[in-house]
Amino acid sequence: MKEIIWQEPPSNARGYKKRHSALDTLELELRKNPNRWALVAENSKQSSANPRFKGKEFERAYRIIGEGASRQYRLYIRYIEE
Repeated sequence: MKEIIWQEPPSNARGYKKRHSALDTLELELRKNPNRWALVAENSKQSSANPRFKGKEFERAYRIIGEGASRQYRLYIRYIEE
């Protein structure tokens, strides 16, 4: 077996820093407003929802509004405060 070498990786040569994404902002706002529903996506299919908002901290609801050509898929999410 090869010997394990423990060391921190060097910094990225391109100077990469974690970017604050729209999902980070959404999560922060949901946490600031516990138990309130937010409409976060329209015309979104269930399978396209971000897995970040699954689990016991967040509740998601999908609604189909309208019929035929005017049908819309809406995704609502809320942070559940215990």
